[in-house]
This record gives sequence, C-alpha cells and structure tokens, in this order.
Amino acid sequence: RPEALPHDAVADAGGMIWYGDFGSQVLGVLDPRTGKATEYPLPITKPNAPFGSLDVVLDKQGNVWMGTMYQGSLAKFDTKAKQFQTWGSPRFLERDDARIAMVMPINNDQDGQVWIGGDDEYQVDTKTGEWKTVDYSVGLKDKKLLKELSSYGVASDSKNNFYGMNLNSTYIIKIDARTKNVTPYPTPTPNAGPRRGHMDAQDRLWFAEFRANKVAMFDTRTETFQEWAVPTP
Repeated sequence: RPEALPHDAVADAGGMIWYGDFGSQVLGVLDPRTGKATEYPLPITKPNAPFGSLDVVLDKQGNVWMGTMYQGSLAKFDTKAKQFQTWGSPRFLERDDARIAMVMPINNDQDGQVWIGGDDEYQVDTKTGEWKTVDYSVGLKDKKLLKELSSYGVASDSKNNFYGMNLNSTYIIKIDARTKNVTPYPTPTPNAGPRRGHMDAQDRLWFAEFRANKVAMFDTRTETFQEWAVPTP
C-alpha cells in the first residue's frame, strides 16, 4: 500500500509485531522472521469521517485494542478468532470532532472497564457498552487546577486506577477506579509536558517529559518521581 502510514506498534509474546495505520482502516501484523505482513480491515464505524488509528495495546490475553481516532470507536481484535468488536463513543455519529486516540484495556479484568483518551477521557464498560466521561473535578482539592487537567496518554495500575499524562501542563493525574477521586501529581521539573506513558509490573509509570528533554518514572505506590535527562537535546 503506497499510502501506508504505520504509526504505533507493539510486540506480542510470540514476537509478532502488531501495528496500526494513521491514515487507513487496517490492523497489521509483521512476522520479523520472514518479513511478511498481514493486514486485517478495521471496521468503518463512521463512513464520512477520516480513516486511521493511533494507539495499539495488547491485553493480558494477547488481544489487540485500538483507538480509531475520528471513526469515534474503541476497537478490539480477537487474535484467535480474527474478529473485531467495536464500541462507539457517545453521540459520535452526530459530531464532527469525536476522536478516540488512546486506549488502556490491560487491567480491565479487574472491573470490566477500559480507559479511553481522546477529545475527552472516558471509562467504557465493555459488557454494557456504557461510556462515562471522566470528571476531573471529583475530589480535586485545588479547583484552580481544573482548567489545566487533560491527558495525552493513559495508563492504569494493577487495580485499574487511571493515570493520565498531562501534555499541556505538568501533572500525572490519578483517578481512583472505585471512588473516581482525582489526584494530580506535579512533575519535579515544572511544565515538563508528560506524554504517552507505560506502567510496568511494579506499578511504576514510565513516560516522556516532552518539554523537559527527560525520561521520567512515577512510582504509584510511593508517589515519588525520578527523572533522567536525555544526553542530546
């Protein structure tokens, strides 16, 4: 495909590389041993909207979850059955600006919920199909921070608590999965622009500080940060 725009990619337990396409409705898988790529058509859920996907995440069963951007849906690909399932965001068919970018299904075995980042942040119940918009004001002690809180990149810990990376400011934003209370943690470097993190097996969040030229880690259990400057600016 000369128009191919591979964007995000992730390796599964067998070493196969799954990738999305930023401009086309496909999910691809590359066998790095042979160089063969196989592509599966991603469902079109909003025919008059731009095509393409962003985030690609594997769950604990090895299934692939995707954010379908302006198609406005959360998508799951069953890698054994080779079938897609989609969940459309609220009112996405009647709006021009629906955008589903980031997905976090890894710990949905805790409560059946998948966290979403996009035009807003959401929590999706994959059994009922219900979408709940994240409310950053719940339990927020300093209401003046509310205008700063948004997330470009979503992660979850082993209890499926939400952690958002606050690209436009300086916070790692925790949302308690049970109470929905919001706690923002400022990075040691002010206005670091946290972006697109990943949680490790010890519930430590690793992320880029996009505007600080650093890589950082937030230990969610001790609520402490570490930062490492990138040698070359």
